[in-house]
Amino acid sequence: MNNKVPLKIFSTSYLQQLKDSTQNDNETVLRYLAENVTFEENGILKTRVEVSEQYPNLNSSASSDAENAIKVYEYLGGLDESAACDERVWSYLAHVPFRSYLIGRWPIAITKESVKVEDIKNKSVISINDHWFYGQRGMVRNGIARLWWGAQATVAPWEKGDDDDVKFYENLDKSDRFRYTKLLFSKAVIYQQIMEREPTRHPRIRATLLEYIYDNQDITKDQIGNIAKRIDMANSYRRLDTMDYMELRSIIDSFAGFQNARSSEITDTELSKA
Repeated sequence: MNNKVPLKIFSTSYLQQLKDSTQNDNETVLRYLAENVTFEENGILKTRVEVSEQYPNLNSSASSDAENAIKVYEYLGGLDESAACDERVWSYLAHVPFRSYLIGRWPIAITKESVKVEDIKNKSVISINDHWFYGQRGMVRNGIARLWWGAQATVAPWEKGDDDDVKFYENLDKSDRFRYTKLLFSKAVIYQQIMEREPTRHPRIRATLLEYIYDNQDITKDQIGNIAKRIDMANSYRRLDTMDYMELRSIIDSFAGFQNARSSEITDTELSKA
């Protein structure tokens, strides 16, 4: 039987204590090499979100990101987006249940000797802040949050929204709820361009770009970047998110045609005609 337990998080004060220690104490930095670390019980709180008593086993290989994202998403099934913006959630998950995964996926290159070298220590602290805590870019940098948010952004978009949204996706392949999730994590550049650009965070634009990438598996890193840039620029001229699928796909196809034809930046004239 799969028992449910409350999701735990760090308290605000304890989380700040951990951050401060990482900045100021060499021994604390070295703790990020150790799998068995004890945390103060009074610094850990229980939430109303229920999760499985058994947390999933994550593979630290980068090639397993999609599989890990699906596992984390399903494990945190009761989490909503407002709770997912709480840094206490992700910092706790990184430091406690998924600690081994973090050590393997985002290792820090430091020793008892090198931690005394300021530049080396600073690089390690930056990596710790990025992947173990949840700063300004925590959604895409925290080792566990990036997995959940990536899945949350791409899982079965046809199941969300209103009737117009349902119609938008009506002719797309819906056989795999995590088809876009798997594609998102298949290449670092796809994740970057989809998750770190404002226009491509819109479900319709995101799905259409992912469909284009899915249909063009040999697309290069530079080509993906160029198309995403053109979407950014075009969205300042037109509301791409209000278009139906075929119209939006036609525009993205045309952006790919522009960049295949020449490497120069798209002009304002071209954008206005798109």
